[in-house]
Amino acid sequence: MNWANMQYTQSKNFSGADNGALQLHILQTVIPGARAEIKACKKLWNLANNYERYMGYVTCVKTALGATRIWPGKLRILRRGHAWIRDWFLTTDSWSARDFMLHGWKAQNISSSWESPFKKVPVPDECIGGYAGWNWRTEKRISVEEVRSQLAQAEKSGGVAFPKEGRVLAHLTEPDVGECYPECDYWT
Repeated sequence: MNWANMQYTQSKNFSGADNGALQLHILQTVIPGARAEIKACKKLWNLANNYERYMGYVTCVKTALGATRIWPGKLRILRRGHAWIRDWFLTTDSWSARDFMLHGWKAQNISSSWESPFKKVPVPDECIGGYAGWNWRTEKRISVEEVRSQLAQAEKSGGVAFPKEGRVLAHLTEPDVGECYPECDYWT
């Protein structure tokens, strides 16, 4: 029910839509006792008025969650590229036999200079099994090793290009014990 109610508590500024709400919901669900961290991240979310500041909120949530990826009985977060979908732009529209679905191809972002990985739009009635109906460009299909190489390069350049306003360490800028002392550990 908390997830359903997130629409009423979403940031009125640059919210990141469902992604922004989902991150806060996950933090509240898997670490409900992390009240100071939740409050700090929620504050950053509400103050975000552009993408750069929104990334500060994302950094806050990721820092609060830490390296943990499995919360038994609650949630498992798969690493990027290890689920059934990944962002297309990380490999410049290329894909491998290991890919199932690519995310982010939106009609409003497609320009005349963009070359689709397909020769024509797939027709569902022609997709009867295997590669039937998928008229993809052979040069867009690459090896798993090449995908790995391109993902590594995207990670390196992404770190360099990450917005400076998004490089937030909430534990240095927001209250940690000042609002809960002396009972801070009671909830965690």
